[in-house]
Parts: sequence; C-alpha cells; structure tokens
Amino acid sequence: MKPKRKNIILMILCILVVIGAFYVWSQQATPARQFTVEVVDSNSDVGNKTDEWLKAYLNQYKNPMNMNNRIKDYTLEQMNDPFSSFLDDKEDIIVEYEIRVEAQKEPTTLFDIAPTHDNGMWTYDMVLTFSKRESVLKYIKSETQVKREKESLAAFKEIEKSDESDPLEDLYSVDDMNLKIRANSKESWIQTPIPSSGFSTQFQNHYTKDKRIEFEGQNIIVFHKNQGPAITSSQDGGVSWNTTSVIPDNDLGNQLRKFSVSFANLSFVGDEGYLVLGSHVAINSDIFTYHHTTDGGLNWTTGEIPMYSEHVIDASHIIAGKLFVTYEKDPSLYISQDGGETFDEVILPIDDIGLYTDIPKASGISWNQIFLQAEAPKLEDGILTMLVNQGEHGDFNRNVDAKFVSQDDGYTWQFDSFVEKPLPKWKTVN
Repeated sequence: MKPKRKNIILMILCILVVIGAFYVWSQQATPARQFTVEVVDSNSDVGNKTDEWLKAYLNQYKNPMNMNNRIKDYTLEQMNDPFSSFLDDKEDIIVEYEIRVEAQKEPTTLFDIAPTHDNGMWTYDMVLTFSKRESVLKYIKSETQVKREKESLAAFKEIEKSDESDPLEDLYSVDDMNLKIRANSKESWIQTPIPSSGFSTQFQNHYTKDKRIEFEGQNIIVFHKNQGPAITSSQDGGVSWNTTSVIPDNDLGNQLRKFSVSFANLSFVGDEGYLVLGSHVAINSDIFTYHHTTDGGLNWTTGEIPMYSEHVIDASHIIAGKLFVTYEKDPSLYISQDGGETFDEVILPIDDIGLYTDIPKASGISWNQIFLQAEAPKLEDGILTMLVNQGEHGDFNRNVDAKFVSQDDGYTWQFDSFVEKPLPKWKTVN
C-alpha cells in the first residue's frame, strides 16, 4: 500500500473515530437544570408540558448509548391536578410527581434530590413549578420550599373538597359559547353577547358569596370577567346590550387587571349600583375595591375599600345612597354614604344579647366572644335586618346566628332573635 493512500485511510479512520466519539458523547444524559417552554394558557396544559419534559429528559438515560447512570425503565404519576401557587406573588403553577426509576444502582445525576430505594426501584417525590412570568419549568430542590408548596396544595385540596355550590346556578347556563340567563328557574332563557368562559367568579373551585346577575323589570345587569372585568346591561329585556368596563385606566386599574377575581357582589337600587370586587393577589392577600354607578351601569367610579379587618366577606346596597360592607372576624358594620370614598364604623351592641335571652352561655365568656362575624344587612318585609354568626367553630346553641334590626338605615341596631341555620341534608338531630 502506498504511503499516501495509507495516510488517507488513517485520516478517514481518525475522522470516523472522532465522529463516533462525538456521537456517543452527544447521547450521554445531562443533568436537569431548567427547561424553557411555550407560554401556556391553562393549568392542564402545564401538566401536559411537564409530562413531555420529564419523558424527554428520562429517555436520555434509557438510551443504550448512554453510559451516564443508565436506567432500565421509569414510570410517571401526577399526584395532583396542576394548580396556581398560593405562595407569595410568583404566578407559578405547581404540579407534584412520583417518579419511579428502575436501575441497577442509584442514578446520582438524575435529580439533585434523594430518592427512596426498594429492590432496584428508585422513587423520587418531586414538586415542579412552571413560572408564567419566565416561561420556565423547574423542579424544587429545597426541602423547605417543597414543604411550603405541599402545605399550599393541602389548603387547595381542602377548598376543592368544599361541597358549597354556586348560589346562582339556576339563573345562568354556560353550555353554549355565549352566556344565557333568566330571572328565575320558571322563566325562559335570555341569550346574551357575553362569552361563557368569562362569566363565573369561581376561584379555585370555591364559590364565594357573590351576586353577578341583577334583574329589575326590563333592566338586566350582568357582571363578568371579559374585557376586564365589565358590566353588560340591557334596558329592554335582553333585546339590545351595552358593555362597559368597570376597571379604570389608572394605576389601580392596571394593578387589578393582573389578578383573578375571588369575590363579586353586585346590587342596584334604581339606577344607582355598587359592584364590590375582591382580587386575589397572593395567599391570604386580596385587594377589595368598590365600583359605583349612578346611571344604570353606563359609567363607573372606582376606589379601594380600606382594610379595617381581614377580608371583606359580604356587601349590600339595598338603600339608596348607602353601601354596607362587613369583614371576616369582625362583628362591626361599615357604611359609606359618599359613593365609597369614606366608611363609618357601626359597632353592634352584641353584649346586649344577654338582656333579651335566658339561654345560658359558658361563664366567663362574653357575647362578643361568641358572635364574631357580621353579614351584610338585607331588607325583610321593609325592615333592615342583619345576622352576626359565630364563625367557623361556633357551638353555642347549635351554632345559631344573632339577628339584629335597625330603624334608622343601619346606624343603630337592636337584638331581635336567634336564627337557626338550616341543617345539611346528611345530618339528623336526635
């Protein structure tokens, strides 16, 4: 063989060896860091994306050419439906996985978290986060953060298990593309131009006390989240419609558009109406705003409701010129007479209950320590009434509410009676 031809063959062999070595190197699995994905619109899409990413990543380790902690097989199981994180203001979506890997020895480069081991199976309990801001999918390595997210998940599941139903479910239908409504279950459906997808104020599968439809003769008012959020109204029984955004073009409005609606209460007296909104910011953190109209919903003024206590839990506008607001864990009533700009606190005479009843209570406990939380006033046969309940853990006299009445539009109140709560269908009383 001529030296020149021999050199050419050696060069070709060297090139093939280099190419082969490069191919083998390229087939080696690389440790997970983060994975950039397309922006997704729903939590279920995140579940699909995490599945795709994990399968693509783990398949690297199954590759016969991979010599870096090769695995034989694996299984993935999502332990929960993806859900929005309650923690801080991260706009993350969380999904928990159990990943079972079959391998001869622990694949130490697979994830930077310790697995449990049983007869050749290595099990990873993982929490992954999808950042909506960064479009990045990550897994959590910090045990402290994993614990926090799991506590958040537990809180979410408690809400999800709630058997509370939507109080207005008989008044609307979202079966079609556009919303249909009716004044009561005996009336015919009225077609609206409102997309069904933006109507419900349902938050994390939990219906708050809210009011989103108002009928008064031929006048119809509907609150919805389309156009961010907005009021759609009709003055001719649904023949024609007008839509107006209730969110102003200012700093407060820009802030509200970022958050989901967690509470909505809409009420009208004539052409004057109030919409009270709760906007979920982060875990245990909401912004509450009032939206006031005096022309039947065509124009709105907006402001933030002061946080005198914890969350706003109820609101009502049943007397012209007045907005009533009550707070969680607060037995007081707050009244605005100036379109929501200022509120006056009305302290209820709860300790006077003892003057009107012979029902005994535990010694050393005041009535103020039993009845803890006021609900918004309402009209009963023309009389202004209000209930004060015992909170989540009340046990006095079968957890009755204390009913108060007012003769001066809500500024002074007098105890009237105890009101028993309707018993759930599955409970019986011996």
